[in-house]
Amino acid sequence: MAFTTSVLLIPGEKYDTLTTSDSGFFFGIAREINENNGMVEKYSLSHAPYGLPVGIVDQGQPLITVMFYRAISALNPNIGLMDVVRYWGPLLFALSLIPIFLIGRELGGDLGGCAAAFFGATLTSSIYWMKVGAFDREPIQLILGAWTIYLTIKLFKAPRSETPKFALLAGLVYGLFGLIWSGALFIAPVVVGGLLFVLLVGFFGKLIRKTTDLFGALLFAIRNHLDLLAGVLGMLAVTTLALWVIAGQSPIIWTGFARSLLGYVGIGVSGEGISFTRYAGEMATPNSWDDIVYRMYGSDAAAILTLFVFALILLGLLKFCWSRKRWELLVFPWLIVIAAMVWPGRGQVRFERMWWPFVPILAGVGAAALVSLVRRLSFEQFGEWLRHFQRPVVIAFSISLVATPFIFNAYTVAEGTTPPTEWHGGLGWRDEGFMDAFTWLGNTPENSVVAIQWSYGHLLTGTSRRATVADGTETMGELGKWENVASIQPPDYIYYVSDSRGLIYGMDVPARSYQVNGRRIDVARFPTMDENEFRWIIRTYRDNYGCKIDYIVFDASEYYSARNYYNVTQPAN
Repeated sequence: MAFTTSVLLIPGEKYDTLTTSDSGFFFGIAREINENNGMVEKYSLSHAPYGLPVGIVDQGQPLITVMFYRAISALNPNIGLMDVVRYWGPLLFALSLIPIFLIGRELGGDLGGCAAAFFGATLTSSIYWMKVGAFDREPIQLILGAWTIYLTIKLFKAPRSETPKFALLAGLVYGLFGLIWSGALFIAPVVVGGLLFVLLVGFFGKLIRKTTDLFGALLFAIRNHLDLLAGVLGMLAVTTLALWVIAGQSPIIWTGFARSLLGYVGIGVSGEGISFTRYAGEMATPNSWDDIVYRMYGSDAAAILTLFVFALILLGLLKFCWSRKRWELLVFPWLIVIAAMVWPGRGQVRFERMWWPFVPILAGVGAAALVSLVRRLSFEQFGEWLRHFQRPVVIAFSISLVATPFIFNAYTVAEGTTPPTEWHGGLGWRDEGFMDAFTWLGNTPENSVVAIQWSYGHLLTGTSRRATVADGTETMGELGKWENVASIQPPDYIYYVSDSRGLIYGMDVPARSYQVNGRRIDVARFPTMDENEFRWIIRTYRDNYGCKIDYIVFDASEYYSARNYYNVTQPAN
């Protein structure tokens, strides 16, 4: 934990600001929860003048942060909310090593747990999201996801008398995870899949021994694992009850989730609704498995480290195939689910974060299996020289030899993982300029409304406390319908339906001149509008939707694009 904290303190030199875009969104909600002494229904600075409705899954992390801040500030009044937010990522990642160690220990003994914690501490894919100033959802996703998996393994491993206890604990933690992130539902197929794997192993084991018929083997498998069946159902029932009572989530959310899973595997379900193009970068599908695999510990010079880790993972999986203990079988549906989430051509790049606990844990199990295999070798058969590998000094030297490249790799990657405000070269000066602009805007009237390209909207609201026209959240509205809905007008994107597809103006089809195309699209088009259209859309937003835009923040790349548009594109057209 001390080591990984030292790694995460490296990225960036200025610790007095937020270092990712979405951090501003969650910090803004936390600030309003703290000021209101309670939950907030709307984030007042988003989508002026309406304020963006905030669901329970977006309030969980800020609420926990405020509770933590209140506790610390009671001991030291000089600590501010921003101080807690700045170190949120490193703190939660360090604490995540605890469940990662515990899972590794359950699956691979003490050595497996220690190795899992080491491979987790040296993971490089997570550094950007866990560094100082990062207040995105990833840190709390990691820690709650890891604890849910750990308690589920304990449920699968528990004797019959302790099944209710672990079903309750696993269900409560899973319910808390669901209150933090709607994507937490992906764990349900892991749990149910683990149960099915256990039943299938019992069924085929009985059938292969030919001691009974098909029906008898099925009955044996179910009867022999009734405690686990009851425990899994109890866990999911507790989770459903927690989501229903606390968040008001109807139990039918599982129906919608099941339909999504069926649609993913190509099984059509009536009433699926319309489909939209994936336009956000993180929603893009990976091109190949290399896009996911080499994110874990880096490519290029560190590729050998990644290959070594995945070789250990394979060894760990082979160990589970050999032993077939029921809590170990849970690993296989876990692998299937996270593989499906990033499947090339189908999944999404952002879900590679679901691999963060799996990779170090299985690598730790593989390392423990490798050591056990060496110890069990017949030294008489393979030669006297193998006896040297049993000596503690040789073991310590071997471990150091393997560990050192991972340690240096973690520090090297961390040194190059700086926040946008400290990028040097390229467009780094532009991002530092944004922070200067946000500081300046903090001196404007508090009711000022600022238009800025959406990716920087959250950072603006979190830093300057001024409302934005559009930020990192998104609202969709269908042409001809959004005008009559009592919500944010206009929405971020406007679409029309053609052949069950939602075609978005400015994304799938060209944006229209002298028309409202959606907040994100309109703000992005500001640099290339001529003066008359610019005046028209500013007046339209003010008079029709009550959104009086006081300031607009442009950056040099937008200026360059506009100049290029008028000098090259427009004359050519």
